Amino acid sequence: MALFPVFIDKFHPLTRPNTASPPRRLMKRLFTTSLLALASASMVFADDAKPVKYTATMTGVVCSACKKTVRDSFTKIGASKIEIKAGAKAGEQTVTFESTNAKLTKEEAVKALADAAEEFKVVTLAAN
Repeated sequence: MALFPVFIDKFHPLTRPNTASPPRRLMKRLFTTSLLALASASMVFADDAKPVKYTATMTGVVCSACKKTVRDSFTKIGASKIEIKAGAKAGEQTVTFESTNAKLTKEEAVKALADAAEEFKVVTLAAN
């Protein structure tokens, strides 16, 4: 009867000593280390694409529906944090936004407006 408790202790998964072979432990450590290295590398390379701030001068953006159309169109070219305010001259609006595209051109902004480009004119577009 004394052999029965020894049998449970010896083969029970909670009481059995760590019997993993050294190569298996090594593989676990290598996997964990490589996973941590990959995670830290992804954080380092995520900062590479810094957003560029742009300012566009436009005409024709007079109501909230117009502003929504411009925002939706500029979002297609990677713009974010889009703000539309009254411009320096009457009838002009200043649109400021950020984009990860460092070489955004006025033509690309007009192309993003598509059919709305007839109603809204991009007068200037400059990176800040």
